Amino acid sequence: MVNALRKDISSLLANPLFEGLSDKQLEDVVEVLEEVHFKTGAIIAIEGEPVTELYFIKSGTAEVFKKEPDMDLEHHLSTLSPGDSIGEMAILDSKPRSASVRAVSDCSLLMLKNDKLQSLSASEESIGSKIKSNLSREMSERLRQSNEMTVHSLRVQLAEEKSRVAMGILICTLLVGICLYVFSLQVLQNLTHAAKVSTVVSVSIIFLFAAMSIFVIKKGGYPFSMYGLTLKNWRQSLIESILWLIPILALLCVLKWLYLTRYPGAQNYPLLSLGQHLKMGKGVLILTCLAYSVFAPVQEFIARGCFQSSFQNFLMGKHRILLSIVISNLMFSMTHLHISTRFALLAFAPGLFWGWQYARHKNLIGISISHVIIGLSASIFIGFPGILS
Repeated sequence: MVNALRKDISSLLANPLFEGLSDKQLEDVVEVLEEVHFKTGAIIAIEGEPVTELYFIKSGTAEVFKKEPDMDLEHHLSTLSPGDSIGEMAILDSKPRSASVRAVSDCSLLMLKNDKLQSLSASEESIGSKIKSNLSREMSERLRQSNEMTVHSLRVQLAEEKSRVAMGILICTLLVGICLYVFSLQVLQNLTHAAKVSTVVSVSIIFLFAAMSIFVIKKGGYPFSMYGLTLKNWRQSLIESILWLIPILALLCVLKWLYLTRYPGAQNYPLLSLGQHLKMGKGVLILTCLAYSVFAPVQEFIARGCFQSSFQNFLMGKHRILLSIVISNLMFSMTHLHISTRFALLAFAPGLFWGWQYARHKNLIGISISHVIIGLSASIFIGFPGILS
């Protein structure tokens, strides 16, 4: 008889509340159980109602949820499957239900009413006392798990708060930098127009944004590795950057050839200019290359390391990486406006490429070297007279 009952109510016997009951006691429990059915979407228990019965899921699944007061908003708490119980706290107290339960699929439940359970508690070693003992042990385990979930939730909240603080610092710093840059544009343009050079202007802007980037990193509270200041993945980053240099430099040569054949007055320039179009002395040209080799990695630290990393960490959604690349690259291009609008627009395309590479490896080494080689090739060694000079 008991074996048959065990087969019929295997989901009930799997519940830890019935651990240690004898075969006779199990038979007594089965005799007072009632099987009830709920269709998909039906409410099995309602938060706030008094508890008069205990349910055991025989088949199907249900979800436990709480409704936000005065709002059409629900919080999913857990999913119940065969063998789980509903309303077990009613055994220990008579307080209203603390959450609602809804059938996720068609459910068959075994219902044990409170008054029936009390009728089984006549003996000293009663079914009710064993169930309560098992429940105490079960609730202790659930409390332990709940504590772990609470700690995890607090960690998540702390991380979100830290992220909001860092994002606020970044936005405020960016606004200050942009305002200073915009207010200074007229003066910078006058200086550039008078001196016919933009070196002083470019260096000033780089130092301004570099100082802002360092301030953001120090105040943000995140490790340097989040901003690409790490040796992790440096080999992959470097190898990939070098491999991409071959087709990019070939493309620059093709563009230079098209430029020589179509741009008026450019036919007299060679395919490889080697700086001749800049009309600089050899010493000045070497110093310019050295300076660019220093400032290009600083630009990558600002645009990719600070701005792109920050937005990539703070933004949400499946397009956050693409959005962070575009936003940081707009900042990168904007800082070239003092040279010319055309130059700023031309800087946007390679910036997208470097942003994509950085998102893949989160390392500044490869893209910094790529920036130096591509930048020097486009502006000096290959050269586009009248466009990049």
